[in-house]
Amino acid sequence: LLPLLLGLIVFYYLYRGRRPGGAAVATGIILIAVLWSLVLQSRYQDPGTGQDSYGASISTIITDPVKVLDPVLKGQDLAMAPGLASAMGVIPEKVPFQYGTGLVGDIATRGIPRQFWANKPLPAREKVINELWPKGYAFSIANPEFSVLFHFYVDGSFIGILLGLSLYGFAFRALRDFTFRGPRDPIVLLIYALLMCNIPMLLRDSPTDSLMRLGFSVAPLVLVAWLATRSSRSQNNSFQ
Repeated sequence: LLPLLLGLIVFYYLYRGRRPGGAAVATGIILIAVLWSLVLQSRYQDPGTGQDSYGASISTIITDPVKVLDPVLKGQDLAMAPGLASAMGVIPEKVPFQYGTGLVGDIATRGIPRQFWANKPLPAREKVINELWPKGYAFSIANPEFSVLFHFYVDGSFIGILLGLSLYGFAFRALRDFTFRGPRDPIVLLIYALLMCNIPMLLRDSPTDSLMRLGFSVAPLVLVAWLATRSSRSQNNSFQ
């Protein structure tokens, strides 16, 4: 939900044609850090303590404010680089290159439950996790993220990374040019703001996961905004 909230704030400034001041930016960064830390600490709070998870997390942040930096300094996202290096150590010796079929196949088959397809092929990411941490994978404990670079690499080595990141850059540049080329369309500004705030997710997760999350989070919000705008325009036309 955090990217959605940030996207709405960015949309407000874009729609008003304004930029936030230094104090507003600093306050926003502090609030985001506290909220992020609060959510993560409450998620991993030991239920055996008998304390309310959010209450205990708030108490921890008040007594030790430096804890708000834990998601950045000690979070699992710091493991992406060494995890990617480990994954590259088993590709292509144990997990072969997919040559473009890995990403396409994942997008095409992700929505099919294994109850209906018992022999559904494992994605390359799961194959690599099984090779690196077989016991953790067997007990559904090992669930690292290798960043989007892994998915480009397994589909085409370093050439795949170059092409994948180039495609991302071209898409964002095209979206920016389209957004600010003409009059300020609120729907286009909303899409731009939400996608900009989802850049960390787009670079962290696989393209398939990113598409699914955007479809469940950004798409409904854009649809509601579009329907509201269309209804408002229809009412304005009826009064004319």
